[in-house]
Amino acid sequence: MVTVRLLGLLKNTVNKEYIELDIDEKETTLKQLLKILREQYEELSIAIDEKYRLKPGFLAFINDIDYMVLEKENTKIKNSDVIVLMPISHGGIKI
Repeated sequence: MVTVRLLGLLKNTVNKEYIELDIDEKETTLKQLLKILREQYEELSIAIDEKYRLKPGFLAFINDIDYMVLEKENTKIKNSDVIVLMPISHGGIKI
């Protein structure tokens, strides 16, 4: 099972912090995962465009690694992976 963690306004928009999905490990890329997410959660269209790429202003981390230093949208996803989706402006802690 892949765990997708939503932060910032994505968490508030979808009304949940975690989404868990079963995927086909042999076939699934980040782009395909983004497609599934956009189709199941229309609210995520604020972050995922119609070509199933992240819109400017949003970040994705796969197991704490920025997807841009991996294979971008073509990065293979495994069922044990944790994907974090967040806006660049995501707040912080109150002091």
